[in-house]
Amino acid sequence: MEFSALDLILSGLAAALFFAANLMLVAMSYAVASLRFENFDDDGKKSLSAREQKFVENSQKVGSFATLGAKFFLSAEFIAVYYFFYALLCILNKAPDFKGSFELALAVVLALLFFNYVFCDLPVAAFATKKPIKTLKACSKPFFVFYLATYVFEAAARKVYEKIFSKYSLEDEGSFDHIDVLVKLRAEEDDSPKTLSPYTKKLVRNSIRLNELEISDVMVPRSAVKYLDTENTESENLEIMRKYGHTRYPLCDKSLDNCLGVVHVMDVFRSMETGGVNFRKITRGIFRVKHNDGIIGALSKLRKSELHMAIVEDEFGGIIGLLTLGGILEEIVGRIKADNNDSPDESILRTGKNTYKISGLAPIHNVEDALDIDFENDEVSTFGGLVTQILGRFPESGESVFLPAQNLKITVSKLSPRRIVECLAEIIEKKDEA
Repeated sequence: MEFSALDLILSGLAAALFFAANLMLVAMSYAVASLRFENFDDDGKKSLSAREQKFVENSQKVGSFATLGAKFFLSAEFIAVYYFFYALLCILNKAPDFKGSFELALAVVLALLFFNYVFCDLPVAAFATKKPIKTLKACSKPFFVFYLATYVFEAAARKVYEKIFSKYSLEDEGSFDHIDVLVKLRAEEDDSPKTLSPYTKKLVRNSIRLNELEISDVMVPRSAVKYLDTENTESENLEIMRKYGHTRYPLCDKSLDNCLGVVHVMDVFRSMETGGVNFRKITRGIFRVKHNDGIIGALSKLRKSELHMAIVEDEFGGIIGLLTLGGILEEIVGRIKADNNDSPDESILRTGKNTYKISGLAPIHNVEDALDIDFENDEVSTFGGLVTQILGRFPESGESVFLPAQNLKITVSKLSPRRIVECLAEIIEKKDEA
């Protein structure tokens, strides 16, 4: 079989044409998918023709034709390139035998896959995603020609598919094409932070966990509630407010069971400017919730009512505690120190740059806040309980444990017969650990 220079030119031009067609299909599919997820303004919509808007609305159809065309043109490109090199070898009197033809075909396939991925798929996808309208305008006409030319073939193939695989076909005809999903995932990846800090992970986990809690898990128990009494004198109620330093207090008639509402400190100050304080007149509203109600529902009620406090009842209607907006917030962000609380937390003492002395009874969330770490443990509530759980037994004095996820070394420094009294904690910096 004889080959001429014309064969080389024609096969080279055919390969370039098929490459350009494949490039157009990739650009078109990514542009349409990007516009489907992008809320572009009215000016952007007006700049598109009716046909171009139709392509965006039917991105799945565009994706199907683009996938079909990409396979066709890549195959055609392989044939053209193979023919080019085969003809070149024949002209040079180095016609390959059967084994040589197979090796040539394999080399062409690998080279074309690499070439198309580097010079077509990656750069075109990036450009079309960033400038989808410009890309759509440039590619819509040639794509429409391709669409008309292959419509019958695609429709016939779909009919055969539905006939054979009808029970596996998607019921939702508007489902996304894989190109749509790929573009969306890339957008989400670009918009999201690369890494999350331990405290951010803790906020996310606590927010999700909030849905599993009941009001009784976060309420202030009845024995700890400080309230104002209508039976007290004005000076006695003011002394309670001065002593405990809260912003809001329930106003009750003799006991918490007869709660009349909530008194805000600012309302007390305003009343004092005009004379004596009538606590009944400045009382704000309050509502009641059941102890086994969900936190999310109670939080929604507090927000809608613009209240910061609710009375918690048991199943018999008795008052068992108080729910506050701050108490719910602490379940997400950790312990919030009150402005009036100037006394240091003796359960967690910093002894050096990265060293701490921690009581075995220190609450886990307090330790996490003080050390800016996250233990990712919701099963124990105290630091001593955490150490015992990690070891799987009661520790010995001087025993150490290392938590690699937190870069934290914990040494049990003081024990009592029944509990861990005190631990020494050290945050190991990465360079020191290495």
